[in-house]
Amino acid sequence: MSSKVLDFVEQPDAYTCQSAAIARVLGTTDVMSIRHLLTEGGRDAGDPWNMGQYLGKYCQEYRFSLTASLNDARKALEAGFQLITHGFFTGSGHVIGLSRVSADPKALSYRFNAEDPWYEFDFLSWSYTRNSGDDVSYSSYGIYAACVASSSVSHAAEIYRRGELNSAMGNMWLHIIKKLKSSRSPSSWGRSRATCTLSVKT
Repeated sequence: MSSKVLDFVEQPDAYTCQSAAIARVLGTTDVMSIRHLLTEGGRDAGDPWNMGQYLGKYCQEYRFSLTASLNDARKALEAGFQLITHGFFTGSGHVIGLSRVSADPKALSYRFNAEDPWYEFDFLSWSYTRNSGDDVSYSSYGIYAACVASSSVSHAAEIYRRGELNSAMGNMWLHIIKKLKSSRSPSSWGRSRATCTLSVKT
C-alpha cells in the first residue's frame, strides 16, 4: 500500500465498487483483498460504517457523515480531502470517489471530478456507458439526484429530469479522507489498531 492516492482503480466485477473506491484512496490496486476483509464474518461490504472501520486506520484525518450536503462536499474537496460516496446510479446503488470540484459556467453551477470504478455514467439516459470512469466530470445536478435527494434509481432519474438542485440539503453520506499515514498491506487490516480519530457528523 502506498501513501499516495492513486489516480484511478477500476472494479473487476459488478460487486466491488466499495472495495475499488477504498483501494484508490489507500494507494493500492488489490481490490479483492479489500473485498475479502470488508465481507469477513458475513459483513456487508457496502455498509458505510463497515467501510469506515478500515478507512479510519490509514488516514491522517478521517470523518464520516450521514447527513452531508453538496456544499459540505465542495468545502471538503477545496480543503484537499478525497471523498467516497454512494448514489442510486444503479438499482442496488453504487459507490464512487469524488476528487475535485470546479465551476460550471454553462449551467451557472459547479461540477465534480469523479473516479467512477465501473464506467462513465450518462445522466441523460440514466445508465452507464462503456467509457472509462477515470476522472470523469459529473454535474452538480447529477450528483444531487443520485447521491443526495433520491431513494431509488427511478427516483434519482426523475429528480435529474426535473432539474432539481439544493446544495444545502443534508442527506448525502460521505467518507472524508485526508492523506494516508501507513504503508501496511490490506492483509494486515484485521490485526491493526485504529490510531486516528473517527469523527462522525450526524
